Amino acid sequence: MKHTLLIADDEKPVHYILKKLLRPDDFNVLSVFDGAAVAETARKENPDLILLDLQMPNKNGKEILLELRGDDKTREIPVLILTGNRGAHLLGEAEALGLDAEDYIDKPFNIDALRARIDSILRRSERAIAATQPLTRLPGSAAIEREVLKRIGEDRHFALIYVDIDGLRAYNDSKGQEQGDQALRDLADTLRAALKAVGHEQGFLGHIAEDDFIVLTDPGFEEKLAHYIMENFHQRNPDLTLSIGSTSTEVHDFKRSSKLMDIVKKFKEFLKDRQDRKESVYIKDRARPQKS
Repeated sequence: MKHTLLIADDEKPVHYILKKLLRPDDFNVLSVFDGAAVAETARKENPDLILLDLQMPNKNGKEILLELRGDDKTREIPVLILTGNRGAHLLGEAEALGLDAEDYIDKPFNIDALRARIDSILRRSERAIAATQPLTRLPGSAAIEREVLKRIGEDRHFALIYVDIDGLRAYNDSKGQEQGDQALRDLADTLRAALKAVGHEQGFLGHIAEDDFIVLTDPGFEEKLAHYIMENFHQRNPDLTLSIGSTSTEVHDFKRSSKLMDIVKKFKEFLKDRQDRKESVYIKDRARPQKS
């Protein structure tokens, strides 16, 4: 399998060395010399790995990582940081912010060590991709649980939004499986656009199974997101409606991810009983705060 690598470094010799190291039969190598162009190039080319120098002109590595991790299209692209002593303080700041670079290597780097790290990151990335839902390319159940546990461990409030397409099986029977699959892709795209539209691109999106989706976000964004999702999905799919429910750690004190998923199941059951309607619906869990 041929991989695409994006090299983001302002030193031309680094690009020359890496292009010599990485065989054309195995890698398609892209070059960026300006920090301001890294994220846009990543969005356009969707590389399998970014080799990122922390000291880039116009935008440094920490700023680039923030931009990459704040965009759903680039959030999952692995990053290998290339750093010298002058970039060590930026690396420390990036790690403190939890920006999730996969690895780093010091300059001047050992060629064999660098190749080994590239191969290792790509193998891990391929396993992670295998865990996503193939139709929507959104993280699946295992990744959703990891993200929920991570947010619980951070001990700060977050909200969960559950989104379900009503009557998708019947829609598939009448319109065909291809149309139903397109509706799922449309919903995934709508969720991505919704986070961007409300200015919360660091929210998390997940595809549990079939027509069940999850959005994790900060409390306070739920209603705006829900209405954006309903309106924009309906524009693409006027024959379909959505059921959306939300809850948050301000309402429930979650200590286990299973407690959160239990509430998702209750949302599903409650909303499924009310599908004899012609419009999408959004409900918000307003239960009193309680201990789990």
